[in-house]
Amino acid sequence: MFPAASFIARSSPHDIQCGGYTLPAGASFVVFIYGIHRDPQLWPNPHQFDPDRFLPAATVQRNPHAFLPFSLGARNCIGYKYAMIYLKTTLSTVLRRYRVLPGDRCRTEADIRFEFGLTLRLLPGNDICLEIRRRPSPL
Repeated sequence: MFPAASFIARSSPHDIQCGGYTLPAGASFVVFIYGIHRDPQLWPNPHQFDPDRFLPAATVQRNPHAFLPFSLGARNCIGYKYAMIYLKTTLSTVLRRYRVLPGDRCRTEADIRFEFGLTLRLLPGNDICLEIRRRPSPL
């Protein structure tokens, strides 16, 4: 729900009707991906941590364009497949070695502060902690 790029810029190849407005061919527009990922019409309880929303059964009724972590279409991220493999490997390694906990000042998603630019950047002072735990011996 936290895209690497919070928005993308595009230009329309032809006239587009959107919300009662017409975007003429060649017009530039910005798609705010971060906002799409928090739209309650697309995501029930969008600010609640719910990994089950990505289970196959939950995605059947959802608009296929509701989740855009790597953009979409002909200009989507060229590194999408590599990024997914890297992300899964890194996440599984971190979760095996550490407990990830919110700090005292960071209790909800609303408490986390970001800088919106070309990329979504976590600001200092968010108080997100890693608790080191001993891994069990493989033998």
